[in-house]
Amino acid sequence: MSSDERLHEAFVGPNAAHYILGWDSMQRRRWSWNWSAFLFGEGWLLYRKMYLYAIVFSLTRLTLTPLLSSITPFGDSPLNQAILLLMPYTMILNIALGLYGNHFYRIHADDKIKAAIKEFEPERLLLGVQSKGGVSLLALLWIPVIAIVEHIALFFMGNDFSIHWTEITQQL
Repeated sequence: MSSDERLHEAFVGPNAAHYILGWDSMQRRRWSWNWSAFLFGEGWLLYRKMYLYAIVFSLTRLTLTPLLSSITPFGDSPLNQAILLLMPYTMILNIALGLYGNHFYRIHADDKIKAAIKEFEPERLLLGVQSKGGVSLLALLWIPVIAIVEHIALFFMGNDFSIHWTEITQQL
């Protein structure tokens, strides 16, 4: 096993072999399927300590939902539109994360390993990489908080982005 693979294995922690093999298969392309990323979305990102990616994922969904819900035929209430459409847009984002999650995780791992190489002495490097990587069950506690904040934000944003479907169809 090369020193690069040992560092990646130390960084990833649980399921290291799965990710390292997946990254090896991505030599020619930037995507590979990740069921955990697809099924759990930002939960997977938080579990893998990819906090910035989780914020971007959440903000993307928060931005797209009211914009896209404003041109759909679901109910009169902007809040109803946003809540009904949160699921399909989340699925689209989860599919994208399922396809590119391993690529993002590789970038994240490489960045953290490079930072550890600069920060730690060679004899402490493996432990330093382990401390920067791994998983966090504690971070999963943020999922309900994120959901509540998103729904509150959608409620307040709903009035600004609403275009009723009947108004659009009557103009056609």
